[in-house]
Amino acid sequence: MNGDYAQTNIQLYNQLRSAGYSDDEVARIHQSYEVAMDLFTGVFSPSGKPFLNHLVGTASVLCSLRARAALIASALLHAAYIHGDFGTPEKGMTDVNREYLRKNVGEEIEEIVFRYTNLKWNPKLIPQIYASIDTLTEIDREVVLMRVSNQFESLLDHGILYRHDSQLRRQSLERSSAGLIQIANKLGAPFLAAELGRITETTLSIQIPVEMLSTRIKKKAFLHKPFSDREKE
Repeated sequence: MNGDYAQTNIQLYNQLRSAGYSDDEVARIHQSYEVAMDLFTGVFSPSGKPFLNHLVGTASVLCSLRARAALIASALLHAAYIHGDFGTPEKGMTDVNREYLRKNVGEEIEEIVFRYTNLKWNPKLIPQIYASIDTLTEIDREVVLMRVSNQFESLLDHGILYRHDSQLRRQSLERSSAGLIQIANKLGAPFLAAELGRITETTLSIQIPVEMLSTRIKKKAFLHKPFSDREKE
């Protein structure tokens, strides 16, 4: 893994300060992390990696691209309506959940998270997304950049190779990597495009022993409750 990218909140704060973000900007990003702690407590990626680490990593990638603070703060919550636990009966982009985010991180960040959730994204759609970039608003271009950064982060530690469905993830990467690189270049992020090419090549060259694959048969991030909570059910 490239040590230049953060995986913890403290590493991210230090990266932000070193990159010249103001104290107010770092405080705003810290506020998003505090909310993420509540929404993603006990949530893990299918590889077994704590989901908070992934969120921090995505924010870190955007920091390396000198993205504005609001986008970095949004990255810490980008999956709020997909995997977040709001403690409400209904999941997703409900009025109650949206109001919770607005109240705790502001309308701008909530709007970015909302648009991220609404962006349809899979390997088959990548050519269409690439073709539409010039017609997108600036905020939607940022959302696409965050999506590419999200994909890149999942490769930083070769995490997809530790999933139970690693072979399928490897095949998906082979199909989508060229398109992701094209999108990054078209968004004016040649550094990210180059990093994507490098990390994709490295990831595809690695073979992980089957004994090291996650035993959690999950396709998406999942909530893993502690024993003390399970005993109450």
